[in-house]
Amino acid sequence: MAFFGQLARCVVGGSLILATVWKIRHPSSFRASFRSSSPVWMRDFDFPAVILTALAEVALALMLLIPWAGSRTASGLALGLLLVFTAFLLRSPSTEGGCGCWRVSRTDKPTRSAFFLRNAVLIGFAAVGLALPAPGNDPQLLVAAPIGLVASLLIMESPQIIASAMSAPWSSREVRIS
Repeated sequence: MAFFGQLARCVVGGSLILATVWKIRHPSSFRASFRSSSPVWMRDFDFPAVILTALAEVALALMLLIPWAGSRTASGLALGLLLVFTAFLLRSPSTEGGCGCWRVSRTDKPTRSAFFLRNAVLIGFAAVGLALPAPGNDPQLLVAAPIGLVASLLIMESPQIIASAMSAPWSSREVRIS
């Protein structure tokens, strides 16, 4: 059970690392997303939000990726952070520019429900990490990190994968096979 708990924590931690790197590389996109989904009184804090969000994500990711006694607490904090991100996504008038945490294709625009699905999956992994026991010193737990990082990349890309699948020729009712 400790392996699955650590795997879940690595998935969430990997996703937070990926989102942090994206925010650092694309601060203007994150700032625009923050401004559009924030209450009016918070909109001027878009620049500090980039820095504080990135710092919080990195700290949580490290706490999740490294097996230690406080891993379950880190999962609870990550669960709270993901719920806050999802609330901001709910407030956003449009997802045209993405979620502010990951790239958006110029051709296939993910729907709001695709972003919610991705967040729900991450919230589920955070809940599993919270529910299952903290890891011990088992060397097998080191295998959880690379598996979790690959899974986190697929999860972060899932809105784009869904958008591409929805715009594929086979998803249209007008395609006829002759």
